[in-house]
Amino acid sequence: MSEVEIINMDSNNERMANTMSKSGFTFYSALNELVDNSTGTAKNITISLVVENHNQRPIKKIIISDDGSGIPKEQLRKAFGMGVMTGKTIHEHGVGMKTSIAYFGGLNIRDGLESISSYDGKDAYKVISYEGNSLSIKKLPAPTSRGTTIVANVKEQIAAANRMQTLIEKLGIRYAIFVDKLENSITVQEVDEATNKVLKNKSGKDMMHKVKPIYPPYYHPVSQTKVHILHKRLTTADLVADLTIGLTPEDEEGAWARKSYGGGIDVVQDERVICHREYDPISEWRSVNHTSLNALCGRLVIQEGHLDTTPKKDALQASPQWAELKNEVAKAIKAAQLGHFFSAPPEEEVKDDQITEAQIEANLIDFLNDLGYTKVVKQSELKYGFRTDVEGVTPQIEGCIWEVKKKGVVPNDVLQLVNYMKIKNITKGVLVAPGWGHDGEKYLKEVWPDMSIELWDVTRPQYRILGIKADE
Repeated sequence: MSEVEIINMDSNNERMANTMSKSGFTFYSALNELVDNSTGTAKNITISLVVENHNQRPIKKIIISDDGSGIPKEQLRKAFGMGVMTGKTIHEHGVGMKTSIAYFGGLNIRDGLESISSYDGKDAYKVISYEGNSLSIKKLPAPTSRGTTIVANVKEQIAAANRMQTLIEKLGIRYAIFVDKLENSITVQEVDEATNKVLKNKSGKDMMHKVKPIYPPYYHPVSQTKVHILHKRLTTADLVADLTIGLTPEDEEGAWARKSYGGGIDVVQDERVICHREYDPISEWRSVNHTSLNALCGRLVIQEGHLDTTPKKDALQASPQWAELKNEVAKAIKAAQLGHFFSAPPEEEVKDDQITEAQIEANLIDFLNDLGYTKVVKQSELKYGFRTDVEGVTPQIEGCIWEVKKKGVVPNDVLQLVNYMKIKNITKGVLVAPGWGHDGEKYLKEVWPDMSIELWDVTRPQYRILGIKADE
């Protein structure tokens, strides 16, 4: 029963997992990867945060338990190989579980993985180590029911006290469709590391939370009822999607509260939210987000076909299919004449919208040359290799990288610049854009507080020349 079996895989999986864990994961995006693995076949999922029961309750382990079909032993080589189990599904990239465990292990999968136990009705086993290309497993007595339990050690300084409310909210948004089904549930609980029992709050109740679905809170200002203002099925050559748009009530709180430059919709694929409150899906309708759109909310649900996501599966990659769908979104909004629900952007912002990223880049290079810089290397000449479809242009100049964006900076733009800086071992970065977009500044301060990154706002006097069209 205690005999260890070794399962060999292909390529250097451990090194790949550790490397990809450095690509900008957060506590929440890494946790999502583990939950995603359970939603495929499980009905009930329990997330246990094992904490030291004092002060801010630092998290020592994360345990994901489900009642799914289990992982067949003969599929272990595929399931744990990096990029092996890929396809147009929720497991698109085949790297999520491994890289998230490495993230929690301080960017090291050996430190992150304590164990993975699984029973598929035939074989019961426990994975006890993941080193190089080898898995070490032990046979277990067959339990009474199928399922999988992942135990990940948390080496990062992450506390439960200041994350629990946000975690419950984010899970409710991402997995709204899953938990909305009558037989399904996601439960989050805090467990005392010393006693292995669920903690109790000051009222003596278990610190256990059932995740509730969070959908856009549609409100129609004319009928003054909780309904949307547009619902339409969109069809392209490769996709079928349902678009719903509405307004949030003025007194709405929480995830959909009205906030500056907060207009945006959720993109849903494989029954989970890929992008929350994202402006890009409606950018072909209005290319610049604006405060007049603060109340706009909605969903774009992919019913047929597939849109490629980024490796962390929290954003969409640029593609012809995505561009075509955004055009259909714009047509639907214009046909429904929704513009009268929102104020027109100021003339200044409309003018700025006419400027291309290439023009801003050209002005930036001239500006830098005037400052005395002589070594200007455009992105096309940098040959990063790992990504070729990046929007904007990134000049690299004597220890600094500039990332040009036509729109306000959002979290993915910050992450893009951080990745470039790390790959090229550059210590300073500058974002050149018309201000901050939704959550961009917050993301930089919270996730990358030690990165030396500043914003050159092309709407401000000292940098406004960068936004002047080249032919003016």
